[in-house]
Amino acid sequence: MKVEPQYEIAIRVAAANHLFDIVVEDFETAKFCIEFLKREKIGRATFLPLDKISYKRLDEKILEIDGVIGIASDLIKYDKKFEPAFEFVFGNTLVIENLDVAKNVGIGKVRMVTLDGDLIERSGAVTGGYFVKKSLPKEKEMEEYRKKISELNGKIKELETEIKILEERAKKLSKNQFEEISVVSIDEKLSLI
Repeated sequence: MKVEPQYEIAIRVAAANHLFDIVVEDFETAKFCIEFLKREKIGRATFLPLDKISYKRLDEKILEIDGVIGIASDLIKYDKKFEPAFEFVFGNTLVIENLDVAKNVGIGKVRMVTLDGDLIERSGAVTGGYFVKKSLPKEKEMEEYRKKISELNGKIKELETEIKILEERAKKLSKNQFEEISVVSIDEKLSLI
């Protein structure tokens, strides 16, 4: 995603714990990844399956209030194929100028975040103060992650192919053993006659 510098703090705060969620194509992929994490005992992650994730966007009438900048998802540039994930994370959050605007919009009506990073939840909880800007992974690091993911996807495909081959061999072996047992039992019955 790409964000204009003036919205970066607000978007980071709006994302909260979702900033490092993993977007996957479908539920089956999320299930596979979770089973892998369990099997390898390497931790937990949150997955956003594009085919199942649901979201509710804010009513756009609220954008008419003075000091309201926009719905967070509208302030981000991203590939539209990821729209369900971005709307899930950002579509219910209003970006506003400051805490005074939050009072005008109405505390408890919607989730809001100020340009300075103060967060007003629908519950009425307010989080704020000085925002310490932590750096996100750099492009070089992201490229390394993408390369590693690509390698892992290649290994997964190799393993899936190997599993299919082994399943076919197992079927053939089972069929051959059944045929051998059948032939032996017929021979035994013939010898008794």
